[in-house]
Amino acid sequence: MITILTRKNLIRESEDLPIESIGVVHIRSSLEAVQKSSLVLLAIDDKLTMLKNKFHPHDGVYHSVVLEMFILQHIKQLKDGYEARLKEIETELEVVHQEIEELEENEPPYDRENPGASFDKYREHMEPGWSKERKLNREKRMLMTPEFKELSTYGDVITLKHWLECVEGGEFIDYDGSGNYVRDGKESNITIKPSDVQHDSIRKDFDTIIWFNR
Repeated sequence: MITILTRKNLIRESEDLPIESIGVVHIRSSLEAVQKSSLVLLAIDDKLTMLKNKFHPHDGVYHSVVLEMFILQHIKQLKDGYEARLKEIETELEVVHQEIEELEENEPPYDRENPGASFDKYREHMEPGWSKERKLNREKRMLMTPEFKELSTYGDVITLKHWLECVEGGEFIDYDGSGNYVRDGKESNITIKPSDVQHDSIRKDFDTIIWFNR
């Protein structure tokens, strides 16, 4: 998430954008002295290049308005890109759901004498569709703009750092449950699953989750 300590329009434009792909924008300034600022932009995304303002060591005078416009422009481009990709994902998910239905209609026969082997065959038969669905949903969760509600009355609120340590230690797997990201004491509509860790699909704009055991 962008950290910006200057104009309200920048804060408003960036507050819900999954911004890890850009990096961090830090403008050292007060709202009353926008033009006396220093800015370092560390850009990871191809849409932005590394930008560094070398300012006067005594007064730090720099006309940051142009840079702010530049940043806002690219924030808008990224948002538009995310929204377009989310629409594509929804279309692709519809196709995958149709594939899953077709796989279910043609599932291998159930062997009552060997139910374990039957389940293994069913899982192997369905995996091509399921894996496509999981992959698209992971990408979707990384791009979604969060919506928030009051925390659920059940579930455990824990730091993301602690939860990641638990997953890496083998304490949580997808079978055990799932969680939702949390920000400022509010629960988001974005799910987090233990398998997200191995696929490097963890949101960096949250530091807390609420975990729901099965």
